[in-house]
Amino acid sequence: MGLFTLLMVGCSVLYAFEQTLASLSILFLLIYIATYVIPMLCNISQLKVCDFIKGVIYTIYLSPTYINIFTIYAIANIHDVTWGSRPSVVTSQFATTEAKKNVLYKNYRSNFLVFWIVLNAVIGFVVVYLSRNGQVAIMFAIGTFLVLVNLVKLFFSLVHLVKAKINK
Repeated sequence: MGLFTLLMVGCSVLYAFEQTLASLSILFLLIYIATYVIPMLCNISQLKVCDFIKGVIYTIYLSPTYINIFTIYAIANIHDVTWGSRPSVVTSQFATTEAKKNVLYKNYRSNFLVFWIVLNAVIGFVVVYLSRNGQVAIMFAIGTFLVLVNLVKLFFSLVHLVKAKINK
C-alpha cells in the first residue's frame, strides 16, 4: 500500500510535467506539496532537513497503510464491550443470554468485515473501470475531496501554530 502511494506521487509529478500551468492537476499537486512545505517553513528555526525528509517519506508511505490496518482492527475488534458493570452473580439464564450475544456479535463482526472488504473492492473496481474508459469526473471528485481535506488540515495546523505563538 505504501509503495503504491509513493508510485502515485511519482506518477502525479510526471503527469504534471505534461500539463499546462492552468491545469487543475498542477493546482492539486501544488496544494499537496504545500501541505509539506508550509509547515516546514513555519518551523524553519528548528528544522533538521534529514528528519524532515524522513518524516515526509514516512507520512506518504505509511499513512494509507496504518489507516487501513486501524480500520480493519477496529472492525475486527468491535466485540470487546466490557464496561465493568457485569453482575457478580451469574445465573444460567444470564449465561445463556451472554452466549447468544457472543454468537450474534461474532456473526455481526464477520458479516460487517466481509461487507467492508467487498465494498472497498467494488469501489476500487469502479474507479479503475471509469478511469480506463476516459471518465475522469470520478477521479476529479476524489482529487477535489482529498485536496479539500489537505487544505482543512493545513488551515487548522496554521491556526494552532499561530495560537501557540501568541500564547508563548
